[in-house]
Amino acid sequence: MKRENILTWLVVFLTVLNGAVLFYFISREHAPEPAPPGRIIIEALQLDSDQRAEFKRLKDEHHNKMVELNARFRLTMENYFLTLQTNSIGKDSLEQLITEIEKERLSITYSHFQDVKKMCRNDQLEKFNAFLPELIRLVGAPKPKKDGPPRRN
Repeated sequence: MKRENILTWLVVFLTVLNGAVLFYFISREHAPEPAPPGRIIIEALQLDSDQRAEFKRLKDEHHNKMVELNARFRLTMENYFLTLQTNSIGKDSLEQLITEIEKERLSITYSHFQDVKKMCRNDQLEKFNAFLPELIRLVGAPKPKKDGPPRRN
């Protein structure tokens, strides 16, 4: 009888524990999505409505250039790895092209932020300079994937 009593209490305890664990995972809040870089920049620099319109124009222009470069990059990378099938000698020129595309990406992004800095008023330039470390993190950070589980903090 004592053995059955211990097993009964063990089953009850494990059932309650299982329920508590399920409740914890279901009820906890998931980490919020990070704000888009554009919104972070607008808030950090406290852009006025005219500046916001100019920033949107600059952002869209930058985005379009980057989309085109990303398409060129993907195509070049595909051709680069296809040289494994053909043992072609074009591998070196493709590596050079990949390097040039990356260099162009960097140059376009730098120029974009120069333009953002130019549109700032004097009081905002101090905020821009203070925001620079965060800006470097935003630009250099890998883009979060849309699929898969959320990142843990």
